[in-house]
Amino acid sequence: MHIRLLVALTGAAFLSVTESAPDPPLCRVTAEYRPVSWPTWAEPEERFRRITVRLRPGCPPNGIARVHLFNVTSGRRLPESGSYTLTTDRPALTIPGTPAYAVTTPGWDVFWKANNGRLWSVPQTQLSPRGGAP
Repeated sequence: MHIRLLVALTGAAFLSVTESAPDPPLCRVTAEYRPVSWPTWAEPEERFRRITVRLRPGCPPNGIARVHLFNVTSGRRLPESGSYTLTTDRPALTIPGTPAYAVTTPGWDVFWKANNGRLWSVPQTQLSPRGGAP
């Protein structure tokens, strides 16, 4: 009798350790960029910029989104390994992050990562430059 109880308890403990929690729900994202005033001779879509990726409205409290950025010119990836994770506690990500005046070059594409590892392109909306039209 004691051996059966021990086996039952051991089996229950093993099951609770090997069962994994379900994946958190995935949330979709939006991406936008705001051109800066430099270089002044370039059209706004070709200027240096700041990219902001945001969770779409309606993301549940435990939802997440994983994103990557790729530069089509250099082949560079951000982050260099892994992915950026957005949550309701961190609903937006600005590239580059700091300092506040930092900018990046055109040519960065944003990708949303599904649970199966597939990457989906996220179109970027162009916002007006700070201070109005160029």
